[in-house]
Amino acid sequence: QRYSYQQLEAYLAGLPASPYLEKWVEGKSHFGRNIWLVKLTDPSTPDRGKHRIFINGRLHPYETSGTYICESIINYLLSDDPEAVRIRKRTILYVLPMLSPDGVALGLNELNRPGGVDIIRPGGPDISEAVPLDEPEVKTLVEFVLRVKPEFWLDVHSWPHQLDDGMYYITDEWVSKGLFEKMPDGCFPGYVWNVWNAWERPVPTNNVWSWVNKKRITAGAVPSISWFRRSEEDMRAIGRTMIKALAYTLEHKDELSR
Repeated sequence: QRYSYQQLEAYLAGLPASPYLEKWVEGKSHFGRNIWLVKLTDPSTPDRGKHRIFINGRLHPYETSGTYICESIINYLLSDDPEAVRIRKRTILYVLPMLSPDGVALGLNELNRPGGVDIIRPGGPDISEAVPLDEPEVKTLVEFVLRVKPEFWLDVHSWPHQLDDGMYYITDEWVSKGLFEKMPDGCFPGYVWNVWNAWERPVPTNNVWSWVNKKRITAGAVPSISWFRRSEEDMRAIGRTMIKALAYTLEHKDELSR
């Protein structure tokens, strides 16, 4: 399903004013397009002690489910649903719906721009010591993660698989325990999770996630949510399920780590 840069700009411009919402341009792409960041939390409760979650979509331009899921999560956390209210009080959520706006606008597959890089693999043979920052999208992502140091980073992809989701790069076992307790095989009808642990089956050394793992900056996962036999509303429902599962996982981290 299509989700353009112009659609995201219009969606963000149309968001209603809310005490729970902040939005700003975190960076600019190579060609000057906006890289938006949205923050959601309840300011009536102190930030200290809240869980910090970061969710991004469209690291790869063609993987449109990430933006649909990010939009759904934003809408849900602005709602009056009792679970959304509870999550806002206990969580600071940062959402970056479209990391590669040039690639999206220009109809690319994995590169951030013509002649650019695959943001997840932006370097040479090994970026485990230092992530190259000469591409503005990579610089925006890395500097944000280092500044905020989220407890959990969910990098949403949409590989063209049929009837299997997942492909999680799991950085800690408690991540998988919590997510799969709330998002078990079959919770999306007809699909199963295809999973590997990044410690047991290492991510290639030229991948941003190898840098995350080595530096122990954040826990995280990389779900791939397929469009096969799904509608836009199906994808939005998955977003609502995901944020509830993430909140549960962080709130029960200590017991899940045992």
